[in-house]
Amino acid sequence: VYPQENRRLVFLPGNEKWMDYWANKVVSGTVESSNDLPIYIRANSIVPLSGGDFIINGSGEIKHKDVIIKSDSNGLIFSKPYQVGRITFIGSAERVYIDGRKTGFIRSGDAIIIDVNGVVNEVRME
Repeated sequence: VYPQENRRLVFLPGNEKWMDYWANKVVSGTVESSNDLPIYIRANSIVPLSGGDFIINGSGEIKHKDVIIKSDSNGLIFSKPYQVGRITFIGSAERVYIDGRKTGFIRSGDAIIIDVNGVVNEVRME
């Protein structure tokens, strides 16, 4: 951003959907940002953060700390029990289940945020 400028144009490549990290909104193409550090997460990504937090944008698979983590439009599966903090999942849901037990969540922009704060095998959404 140039001095006296508070907005910038950011080009997001491809025809993919990206998640604006700060707004939890799905965007694509060229977008206008007022953030000092614009962060966009590509579709079909699993992003592990500190404290066992994750950002999930579509279907994907990663290996993190010797655990295989798979995501799809219905949730997240861990290859073995895993300590999870908060999950920000791009998508919508009416109900969320952690290891088969219904749990609460909040909506933020185009995301749902699930405070897990425990060891889990699976998070599913309907």
